[in-house]
Amino acid sequence: DISIDSFKNIFPITYNLNENGTFAEGTTVPSFYSANSPLLDFPTPTPKSELFEFDGWYELDPLFGALIKKEEFINTSKLQPLNYVAKWNRNIEITLNGNGGQFSVTKDGTTTKEDSISVVFILGQEKSLPPASSLNLSTPAGKTHFVGWSKSPSATQLDIKHDDYPDAGTASFTKDTTLYAIFSS
Repeated sequence: DISIDSFKNIFPITYNLNENGTFAEGTTVPSFYSANSPLLDFPTPTPKSELFEFDGWYELDPLFGALIKKEEFINTSKLQPLNYVAKWNRNIEITLNGNGGQFSVTKDGTTTKEDSISVVFILGQEKSLPPASSLNLSTPAGKTHFVGWSKSPSATQLDIKHDDYPDAGTASFTKDTTLYAIFSS
């Protein structure tokens, strides 16, 4: 027999995806739990958003109003409604323009020449640009070698370079940006 009292100890689990996040079709999303529930995993695969990278589930701390990152599983020991918030990091797209040089890009066994390629950064995260040698960037006619990246195609000063290894550079970006390859004459 099931009585109304047996439903008193069932608690809802809600997920605030914000930032236009969505669960993939077929994702198992636990929506309730009870004192007898086994450990519940967070929904997998993780949610997706076009402009953001998922950074984990957080729970609003009622005492401090801060978000607390949840690492492993849904906390079924609280015996109260649970509300998890998806935390997202803003993706920044960096377009690397060959500025007369071309990138050799191989996908599915086919190599093509591209005038530009994209690299994704996370907002505020410092990250190394891939070295030009790993990008298979050709040197345009009349130029001798790659020296760095600039925000202007006709720059005489580099925005990103590395003293010991001129193909590399570390940068942090706050918005989508185009960088142009600069070559020595």
